[in-house]
Parts: sequence; structure tokens; C-alpha cells
Amino acid sequence: MEDGYHYRNKSVIPVQKVNDEVNIEKCFIQYDEHNVLMNKLRSLISELNLSIYDENNHLGAIRHIMFRTNTLKSEIMVGIVAKEKFNKLDEFVVKISKLDDRIVSIMLNINDKKTNVIFGDKTENLFGKDYITDTLDGIEFKISLRSFYQVNPVQTEVLYSKALELAELKETDTIIDAYCGIGTISLFAAKKVKKVYGIEIVEAAVLDARENAKNNNITNVEFLLGKSEDVIKKLISQDVKLDAVIVDPPRKGCEESFLRDLAAMDIEKIVYVSCNPATLARDMEIMRGLGYKLGAVQPVDMFPGTYHVECVVLLVKA
Repeated sequence: MEDGYHYRNKSVIPVQKVNDEVNIEKCFIQYDEHNVLMNKLRSLISELNLSIYDENNHLGAIRHIMFRTNTLKSEIMVGIVAKEKFNKLDEFVVKISKLDDRIVSIMLNINDKKTNVIFGDKTENLFGKDYITDTLDGIEFKISLRSFYQVNPVQTEVLYSKALELAELKETDTIIDAYCGIGTISLFAAKKVKKVYGIEIVEAAVLDARENAKNNNITNVEFLLGKSEDVIKKLISQDVKLDAVIVDPPRKGCEESFLRDLAAMDIEKIVYVSCNPATLARDMEIMRGLGYKLGAVQPVDMFPGTYHVECVVLLVKA
């Protein structure tokens, strides 16, 4: 990345009185808007003497503050993650809404479990909309509090362009985008092919993806809810002929059964987008045993200032 500073469009900041957290004034990889708001919210929490979660005894309320901002920096979402609703919440929301006129959404997520997982199951809109809107490569996306959306918009275009380039897609192709989230790669790819099937296990993400397709008048994409390995089996049973598959799994990589099903479908090209080189290497070894060879590997600097790297890999039927 040319400028590896202040690129993160999403920040999740732990809130604690006394623990292992380091009190920071400025983070050099998150948007500077988030730094400003982080310091202002810290002061507000202190000024209002709000209830703060203590993970040792599972008491108190506020656990994390989250910020999401679109690429144009015209819309900001503030998320409050708390164990429970707390005293002065309404006053807190009013004061947050006045910190920056670009704040278009304030959300509350309730996580009452004794866990280090950030989000709970229940989310409530406290102010404005329940999403922000971002545009990538001319495609508009609605992003909700818990949507998966790449954190570095500049490099996301680089990453997806490279994935589609390696796939060498044709106008007559039918492809799958597995682990599709809110449909980012699917909608990118739809411009180049006949049909895209996007597969995602999170229902809210599938609903967002369908709405994103509709809002952009993209009609050659179908988003399917379920585990990638289950949906693939269903498509096999329906005799769907696939020309290429793009997979963009979470850090744990792909289920072996899913990779075996891909191989069984005799798909010529698989483009694997990975955020974890260790699980990528493991899955590559499985695919080699199933008759695929490595066509190309391209690391992409998605997370400057950290040890993380994204990789795009082309696998070709040997």
C-alpha cells in the first residue's frame, strides 16, 4: 500500500477501568476520525460516570465502542457493545450524536455472556439509520453493525481486482462466491460473468447482499443461505455446471469436506482469497492431493503496520 497509515474503516475499542488495556490517544492505522471520537467518548464516559464492564466479576455494562466510517468519510456509525442497558444511556446517545455531524447511526449491541467474543445476538438502533453506505468500484454497499466488510477500502479494490484477474472470467461463465458476506466479491464478479451464486451462513449478511444487488440493479447474482459445503452439495444435485469458484473463508480456512466437494465437481479454476497463510497452506496441501496444482500466489498488503497479510491464490485442475 502506498500510504500505510490511517486506513482502517472499522475500529473496535475495549472499554475498561482497570485491566490489561493500554490507554491510547492515537492509533496510527485507524481512520483519524476514529481517534478523535475515541478520545471524546472516553471523556464522555468519564464525565457521565457510566457503568463499565468488569470481566473478572462479570458486572457493569459498557464492554466495547465500535466505529465504522465509509470511504468518502461522509457517514460514521458508532456502536456501543454492553452487557445490558445502563443508566444515562439516552443522554450518552444524545451527546454522541452531537460530536460530529457525519454520525448517521448509533447502535447498541447487547452481549451478556461471559466471553471474549465481542458481539452478542441482540442489536438495537438508538439513533439515525441502522447502516452506513459505502461505494467500491462503482457498486454501493449497505453496511450494518455486524456486517463483514474489508477494513481497508483502498486495498480491497486491489485484492478483488487481482482475484478476478487470476480467475480469467468469461461472459459465459457461471461461478460461485463462497463465504460471500454482504456480496462484495459477488457483485464485483457479476459485471464479468453470466451468473454468480453467493453462499453465506450469516442470515443478516445474505439479506444485506440481496439488498445490495437490488440497489445496484445487478440481476445475475443469487445469494444462498447456508454452510458453503451444504449449499455446494445442493447445487451438485441440481446439476449446476460451474466454471470457477472464488472462496474467501474466515481465518480458520475451509472445511475439508467443502474442498472435497469442490474437487468432485471437476471445477477447472479455484481462486482462494486468504487472510491466514497457515490455514491457506493446509488447504493447499489438501487440494494438491485432490488433483489441483498451484497456478499463482499474490500477497496483498491489506493490513500495513501489522503482521497480517492477505493472499490470492489460483488453483488449476492438474
